[in-house]
Amino acid sequence: MVFLFRDKSLVNIILLILLSIGIHAHLLWSPVLISTTPESGWLSEWIAGYFSGLHPTVLFVLFQILLISLALRLNGIMDRMRMFPTSTYLPALTLVMLSGLFPSWCHFSPALVSGHLLLWIFSRICDLPQQTQVRSALLNNGLLLGIAVIAYHPMLWMAIASIPAMAIVKRFRLNEYLIFLLGFFLPYYFLLAGSFLTDNLPAFFRQLPIFSPGWPMQRPDEMGIASLVLLVIAILVGLNYWQRFNGRLLMQTRNCWGVLLIFLLFLIPLPFLMSSQGMEGLWLLTLPLSAFFSTAFSIPRRLLLPNLLFWLLLAQSLVHNWFIMKK
Repeated sequence: MVFLFRDKSLVNIILLILLSIGIHAHLLWSPVLISTTPESGWLSEWIAGYFSGLHPTVLFVLFQILLISLALRLNGIMDRMRMFPTSTYLPALTLVMLSGLFPSWCHFSPALVSGHLLLWIFSRICDLPQQTQVRSALLNNGLLLGIAVIAYHPMLWMAIASIPAMAIVKRFRLNEYLIFLLGFFLPYYFLLAGSFLTDNLPAFFRQLPIFSPGWPMQRPDEMGIASLVLLVIAILVGLNYWQRFNGRLLMQTRNCWGVLLIFLLFLIPLPFLMSSQGMEGLWLLTLPLSAFFSTAFSIPRRLLLPNLLFWLLLAQSLVHNWFIMKK
């Protein structure tokens, strides 16, 4: 199966859609759950208010649209930045494969929607060296991240990670970083002003991220442990193969990989520092992880290891999701 996605053709998009439907076929019998928590931002309130009453089939279609569009957008950004020697659909394939590892990753959640914001932020950071008006771009990046954190509080880690990530792609002066911070705090300023004028300050404080250190998985079963093991293997194998070809890339492309590495390292501790979000918050990790792990599908000349990893992920996703449905 892996060799089919090493080429870029319209047939691969059709195969990707069929694979996504197959991995999440259990959602046709067990309806898609809407996962929202009051302390995760206004995006949870928006999803709960507008999508909770939809028919399960409609939710399944919307879930598939969000997931596949996210996979194709990740693939498109990496292709545009020439982060692989050849154009493939392997990053999209990897994201779809990883999406079935945990039950919470199969939910219609703010984390799934916020993935598009994360890719937008990644694209804007990588494009900074080509910007003619750098200060305006930094202000807009800060504004985008401020809105993203208000929408989904775990995106705070992306705001923190963006500072060293931007330093990788371009050198900035201190005053330019202050412009970025000004843009970040600007949405909070307007939110505070609106809450003060309407005499509703508690509404402002509800939009502040809450830290809740702890273990995100309560009493994980055998299936959950197996998924965690596969996730760790994906991180280690992906980083190993990435190092083998990263040194041969152009400087700008290496910088983009460096941004993804910063995102990956900052997102790993997220579920432990915001344990109230559970494993759902870890969904954001799948985006940089898919980029790195897809190197294990594209770099080896022999297909033994890529096919082994593919069938392990597919088997774990199908068995785990079927097990959850039976419960």
